[in-house]
Amino acid sequence: MKRPPRLVTALTVAAAAIALASCAPPKDDNSSSPDAKNTGASSGQSAEDYLADLVTKAEEEGELNVIALPPDWANYGNVIAAFEEKYDITVNSDQP
Repeated sequence: MKRPPRLVTALTVAAAAIALASCAPPKDDNSSSPDAKNTGASSGQSAEDYLADLVTKAEEEGELNVIALPPDWANYGNVIAAFEEKYDITVNSDQP
């Protein structure tokens, strides 16, 4: 049985190392936004507090921008309309 050349073996090992490295979890890096903070379920914040914070920020900005919430899917259209009516905030819904 003929052994594979050393170059083939070295390339196979290198490819395996690169493949394993690409499976590593991402580095926790918030350097792009120093004021960013963790909000929502992963922070332990209640749904009520999250909604109150969302409404406060939307009122400050004068509108709420959402993406990928088709109005004819999962009742998003009615939910958005109810939100606009209840909080008197314009919701801009973008469909990519």
